[in-house]
Amino acid sequence: MIKEQQKEGQKNRFNSLDKILPLFSYRLWTKKLLFSWKLSGRRQMSFVFARKISHGINQLEQSCNTTFSDITIVPVPPRPKKIRKKGWDQIDELCNILQKDYHFTVEKCLQRFSVVEQKKLNKEQRISGAQKGYGLKAQYFSTSPPQTVILVDDVMTTGVTMSLCAKILKRWGVKKVYGITLFIVD
Repeated sequence: MIKEQQKEGQKNRFNSLDKILPLFSYRLWTKKLLFSWKLSGRRQMSFVFARKISHGINQLEQSCNTTFSDITIVPVPPRPKKIRKKGWDQIDELCNILQKDYHFTVEKCLQRFSVVEQKKLNKEQRISGAQKGYGLKAQYFSTSPPQTVILVDDVMTTGVTMSLCAKILKRWGVKKVYGITLFIVD
């Protein structure tokens, strides 16, 4: 009975996303790619990853049998202090490239309150801590939400972050929320 409730709880937690598309599996050479880009600061790779995300958006359109004529890209927000520590936020940079070079609309409407790195938490800690970790920025409360949003993040491990961000966006009034991640831990 408890396991059935836990499974049902997991379904409910992830049903905020209409679909998610991870572009690469996180293993072997892709781990090296991510490390080189994110931790070694090889920022030129951002252009390659932005192109992959643009192609991923086309894949999402085809798999959903629809046209995203008016989509908005929303980056998953970084930890507070991350930019001060590392000097840049790779997801922000990706979204800036997607906006400038691929002409997507980008709204940085989400904020993160949690200062703990997700990679340092186990699954249960991620789930329990994530509920308080994100929110809609105050200036967006009185604005009309876009109809369709694509959340962008670098790595998906448990899916908790993406799901929570999607839930917040849907509460705001977004009708469809899709997700694209560069890597998925499987």
